[in-house]
Amino acid sequence: MRVSRVILSADNPLFQRAYPVLMKLFCQGVQSTSSKQLMLGAGLSILTSPAGWPVAIFRRLIHVGIVVGLWWFLRKEVSALGVAPEVVLIVALMAVLYKELYREVSELLLYLLILVTGGGFLRWMCKGYLSGSGFRQLAMTRWPMESVVGVMVNAIDREYRRQYEYLMELYLESNDPDCEAKLETALATYEDAK
Repeated sequence: MRVSRVILSADNPLFQRAYPVLMKLFCQGVQSTSSKQLMLGAGLSILTSPAGWPVAIFRRLIHVGIVVGLWWFLRKEVSALGVAPEVVLIVALMAVLYKELYREVSELLLYLLILVTGGGFLRWMCKGYLSGSGFRQLAMTRWPMESVVGVMVNAIDREYRRQYEYLMELYLESNDPDCEAKLETALATYEDAK
């Protein structure tokens, strides 16, 4: 039975070797992709992002239930303190949903920036990553840009996307010794090409 890796673990030595190659392929792909294609990818991400909101809320449903339950039992005591119970409920719900809302809004703003600049922002970030120094290299490997990379890889030039997906597939199947050997060989090829 073949077991796939479902987590991209930064502690995995194989992933530590594959990640820079994947990022380099992505950044090179961005540089060779037309502005229209990058704008289309960002635009589609903006249009489809509301679809993820119900999922985010559903995942927080248990926390929301606890907050509403506590509010229900304590609303008279809160009212006795001179505070509107509804305000307390709204603040508590915002606190529970803050992280998901913050994540969604941050990513939405990045996609909007890519769209408004005609892909220029993403090209600029990728150029900084490929330069090997500066804050852009660090920013590309951290959230929220990491999430943007995961989505925008579908918008990059076909050849770079094919190579990216091939390496990622080999990594995800690398529990299989044959796939691990293929990945090692492929990574060695990319590392030798530096």
